[in-house]
Amino acid sequence: MSQSTVQTGAKPAPSSSEHRRAQRRDVLVGGLLIHGRAAQAEPCVIRDISATGARVKLKSVQFLSRPLYVVIAKTGAAFEADIAWCREAEIGLSFKRRLNLSDPRSDIERTAARLWQAMPKR
Repeated sequence: MSQSTVQTGAKPAPSSSEHRRAQRRDVLVGGLLIHGRAAQAEPCVIRDISATGARVKLKSVQFLSRPLYVVIAKTGAAFEADIAWCREAEIGLSFKRRLNLSDPRSDIERTAARLWQAMPKR
């Protein structure tokens, strides 16, 4: 996978009448957005989540580098994701695959597990 930088303002937020593949549920939990080959980490708030994606709020969004991962502080669930849409400091993520933080085998899984262990679990 080649490294590239994406400007998150590229796609508008979906309309509320959009039909989703999986039902999202409202949550308000802390998380971590890990991006780029250097695994830069940004704290975030996960506003809603489903089996296929999540809505995430960041303090500010300008550029996020690929690859992109999200870790949920409370549960340790972690996913590789793509940006589906962006509106100001909120982004919609589409999950590509789940990471295994309980038995990390890849560099990103080890990094995400280490960062998750250091996070407050709220």
